[in-house]
Amino acid sequence: MRQLTTSILALFLVWANVFSCKQDSKDDLAQNVLLAALLTSTRISTAADLTTESSVNYDDNQFGLVTSTRVKSWIDNWAANKPSGITGNLVIIVFNPNGSYTRQYLKPAAGVNVFDWTSSVFSSTDRFAYRAARDNGIINDPNALPTGAITDEILQTYGIDASKDLIVFAAGHDSGLGTNASPRGSVYQNLHRGIYWLRYWGVDRKNLAVLNGAFDANGDFPASYLTTSSSELTSPTKGSFSLKSLRSVDNSVLVQPLENIISFVKNGTSHNIYGISSSVLFADARHNTTTTAAEFTGNPVTSTSGPSGAALFAGHIKGSKFTPWPVVVDQTTGKFKSKDELVSLWDDFTKFNSVNQSGDGFKTGQTIVHYCRTNARSMVTGLSAFLILGKPSVFYENSFIEWSALSANHTNTALRTLPAGHVYATDTNELTESGYNTPGPVYNNSASLSQYSVFRINQEATTTRKNLDEDRAYKFQ
Repeated sequence: MRQLTTSILALFLVWANVFSCKQDSKDDLAQNVLLAALLTSTRISTAADLTTESSVNYDDNQFGLVTSTRVKSWIDNWAANKPSGITGNLVIIVFNPNGSYTRQYLKPAAGVNVFDWTSSVFSSTDRFAYRAARDNGIINDPNALPTGAITDEILQTYGIDASKDLIVFAAGHDSGLGTNASPRGSVYQNLHRGIYWLRYWGVDRKNLAVLNGAFDANGDFPASYLTTSSSELTSPTKGSFSLKSLRSVDNSVLVQPLENIISFVKNGTSHNIYGISSSVLFADARHNTTTTAAEFTGNPVTSTSGPSGAALFAGHIKGSKFTPWPVVVDQTTGKFKSKDELVSLWDDFTKFNSVNQSGDGFKTGQTIVHYCRTNARSMVTGLSAFLILGKPSVFYENSFIEWSALSANHTNTALRTLPAGHVYATDTNELTESGYNTPGPVYNNSASLSQYSVFRINQEATTTRKNLDEDRAYKFQ
């Protein structure tokens, strides 16, 4: 690996403070951010910088949430209809969920490349659904974003230039039935993760989109646009684009590590985390298919899962609002509700679910921290806020599967994973609630500690952002 230049090395020293919750003062923080920009001309984004607000009519969008009307116009004549600022190809990455049905793909056309999400380059175990097991310092996180090297491999294998192409993540099929037990819209858990993945690495908003609705539903795409044969898809051509070309952009604020989440809860408006407004709103997207609010309230405790069984404890991050993900999706069409309907939901959380109290709602100036169990369901509610309403949004990447693994106070001492008083223990009245706002978690005495061996919990951890620091280093190799 090439040696870092002096200025880049200095930037990393600054980053250690800029993105840490351990700032001494706001003045120091501001100086560090300014120094970082001066040293490398890197634009360090805030949450507010990264939002995308949709048009009221989704048909008018050319990035963010796009519709079949827009995509058909691009397929019909990409050269004439491509958005301003896009000089490359239209790249459509098609996701078809598991199940017994006829898989559908859009047909390639001039300037339009179509690839299958389930191909080996996209779906091998170290990047499946844009997830990879990585060490964040406190746990070996099974749901982290793929490394820079893997991301570059995917993009280069398919000849995707993320600075020139428009990349659309689309679903061929939505297997949901529109019921509480089988909601429509789960495909967005993967589709929006594609956006989140590449935005984190610095790809511009104008180069990314997600299709509203599966294209085998609602009659949106006539048969002439569709094929059931993956052999008709584009043959990949090796490319050379690298994330290292985006080193002038740092969008890592999108991914919030445990240490920052703890600071938000403990310190309220004085958390002093760069890029996040003083007022933080936690949005818990964990719809339970048996009892909607079960995971949020912790009743029954067995509704909250760890890696391979019931979690050590249940409840939610203190102060969270319950925003179950299916509510933002029209359960008849599988498309996102209208912009006006989404505004109404985020203005009054009782419209999400009655477990929320009257008067709860998003307030201008807040940053939303989205989470669920593994940051999958939160991709759906996150899309509604981040790509449609333009509300500043970030994501607790490891979500409740990490939060509920870090116990120093379990009533069964044999089920504690951290020593008493550990700085990253989350099962305290200060950090976790159950019910709506009852202090403390609900402990599960029948949980199995053995399932957490996959996490390799590090009791000596001094950071929870190790993988994020590695990602910044990759850009500057």
